[in-house]
Amino acid sequence: MAELKLFIDPYEAPYPSTVCELLNDTDKKKANICANVTPLGKCLLICNNHIYIWSCIKSESGIPHAIHMELPTTGLKYTIQLVCLFKKCQSLKYLSLLSISPEGYLRYWSELGKQPRNEHCLLNNEVAHFIQLINSQENVHRFLLTTTTGSFHIIDLFHGLDQPDRLATRPLDVGGPGGGIGHRMSLLLFGSLTAEKERILKTIFVHGKMGPRADVVNVLSRYLRFYSIFDQKSFDHEVDVADLAFLKYGKNQSRSEKRHFSVVDAIQYSNGILLLLLGEKKSTEIGDRDYLVNRKLFIGYYEEMINKDAIVQRILRSLIEINLPESLYVVGLERRLQTAKLLSPSTDECCVAFHDSFVLIRHHLTQSRVSFYVLESYTISNAKSPKRQASGDILFGSAAIHGSAHLVLKEGGVCTVRRLPCHYNLNFWKKHQEILHQLDTQERFTVTGSEHRLKDAFVEFCAKNIKQSKKLLRDLLNNIHNSDSDGAQQGTHDNQKEKHYDGLSELAVDLLLYFLDRQPMAKEDERWGFTSDTLITNEQQKLLRQLAETKKFILLLRQLQIKMAFYKMFVLFLRTYKLIDMIEYPLQSFQMRTGKAVIAELGEKLFSMITTFRWLSEHSQSLPLVNRAMNELAKSYVIRFGLPKSNPYLSPTDYVYSKVSTFHELVSTVVQAGDQAMLNTSHSKAQVIIEVGSLLLTLVEGVQNARHEDFLIHIENDISTWLNQPDFLTHFTAHVCLFISTYQQRYN
Repeated sequence: MAELKLFIDPYEAPYPSTVCELLNDTDKKKANICANVTPLGKCLLICNNHIYIWSCIKSESGIPHAIHMELPTTGLKYTIQLVCLFKKCQSLKYLSLLSISPEGYLRYWSELGKQPRNEHCLLNNEVAHFIQLINSQENVHRFLLTTTTGSFHIIDLFHGLDQPDRLATRPLDVGGPGGGIGHRMSLLLFGSLTAEKERILKTIFVHGKMGPRADVVNVLSRYLRFYSIFDQKSFDHEVDVADLAFLKYGKNQSRSEKRHFSVVDAIQYSNGILLLLLGEKKSTEIGDRDYLVNRKLFIGYYEEMINKDAIVQRILRSLIEINLPESLYVVGLERRLQTAKLLSPSTDECCVAFHDSFVLIRHHLTQSRVSFYVLESYTISNAKSPKRQASGDILFGSAAIHGSAHLVLKEGGVCTVRRLPCHYNLNFWKKHQEILHQLDTQERFTVTGSEHRLKDAFVEFCAKNIKQSKKLLRDLLNNIHNSDSDGAQQGTHDNQKEKHYDGLSELAVDLLLYFLDRQPMAKEDERWGFTSDTLITNEQQKLLRQLAETKKFILLLRQLQIKMAFYKMFVLFLRTYKLIDMIEYPLQSFQMRTGKAVIAELGEKLFSMITTFRWLSEHSQSLPLVNRAMNELAKSYVIRFGLPKSNPYLSPTDYVYSKVSTFHELVSTVVQAGDQAMLNTSHSKAQVIIEVGSLLLTLVEGVQNARHEDFLIHIENDISTWLNQPDFLTHFTAHVCLFISTYQQRYN
């Protein structure tokens, strides 16, 4: 597979106008702004003690509307972990929201934007840290509230058809380190010193995923503390993961290279805990007691297993250093560590989102397979704002949902981080998905077989779903290989290999030809939607007439540009999966040319069409031979390809330039028209030679320009292509000979 890179792909739905005004009028350095994207398709943004919620999914109405609600007043900062958006019942269309202030004041909206209910949760001078939904039943939803020192509180939301919703709170005394009455007495007697020692980073709900007794894990800078809150309601055990990391890293290191570890962030992953760890070591002495500290980030995976002797093994299964650019370690690392968030979009990758940069790690549990992709800034390509491009965007929040990492940026809005090939056109799917969906109406692409798989693989590629595209393509190649192997058992290995790729070449060319030779839809060009048996109003007739008279060149150029966009995307598709090397075998169906050569010549033809069309649009009134050839070809195309006839709004140029594969016929037809004109004494021979020669020179210019483009497929000069085929070369050389002969006769 070709090299991939990370792209920031903005959602189609923009920020609501109220959110845009808020962000424009608010100083990020002074205001507390944080945000998140939820699996429910909603974006939440908190600014001080105000929350805005809107749909991230683009609707027909256009710009979404944000619901604004006021959170309980607080003297501390809100975080996104202090609000919980949920749906009480799957059959309900509306969502509910539960929030808690750091001081413990609850506010509940049974429906967003409606009148809220207020309650108070007694926290005993502690500070609320994290609230999460842990259980949903028909008439009750249960939430777990964790304080910054590790205490737990249960919040029950009772709701039913016959009574108003009701909130009930109670402390959960689990005992052990970081919880229970003993801990709360320590807070009361000794104050913030004990609180600082016991301050947690995160609470992870792991019920049913890490053994029978563990329900909740409190993550501290050194420890993982496991609690049972459903059955035993007690502290279960504590693991010093910092020490496990120290021992695992130090196995093959000298004493001077050993690092001391601390936890930065953690998430539940598979059957264990995925950890973002900071490893530090003293590197250079700069004084009697001062040292420079070398810092590196690591990904660790902790899990608990029961061996054959029924003994629980608690191990750090993997510890892999994150390969970040040195600049991210040298400048601003402290702030990055404060904002670092670990995400796991899928089973084979994880991400770390910093406030100004992003890293994606593939195969993060296997040292031999691990790979890293880094965004050193949140930069979105924007020609209107080059200053923003240089400085990068501001991150408000991040989340891992639906198999991808999602970001909430100030300028870019809600975005998806995608791993795509270099030079990928992010706007392609948005602009051309309707054309791709048209493939489902084509019989040859809807049958169950190889054609269907290749089409689906390309559509998924255009839709930015690289994983699914790769899977479909793998199935396609396996299917072709198996079917060909069954029918070629007696052939040699080379013959079987060549046979294996025959089908792929034909499938690839056939699919590309569909996009390059297809008839435009009425939405692309309304003139193509007209049929002689269709009743249209006078206004529609006036519009079509206006398009045909004043905008036909613009509309046709747009069609050629759409064809070029499809050609570029298809070649990128072939290169990404290294399919070009598989279609380099001559085929009888291609007149002993290779599939690679056919695709290359289609690109040259398309480039030449655009070049000659621009020339034609400038000199259309002084090209009688070209216009005559256009008329002849257009009449034959109506019969050969079933193009719409009796359409007064389409010109012969529209018909001829709708087919890329047959563009060479224009050259032969023009040359033949020139030969006939030379026999007619009423025509100026010099004018005929100039007109035909100008077309040929323009075509050659287009081919030369095409061969300088990186996105085109380049082939060797001795490979058979359209330029050295008899149906083109014969007429081209005939005109050159005619020019030389006429020149010699005139200047003998």
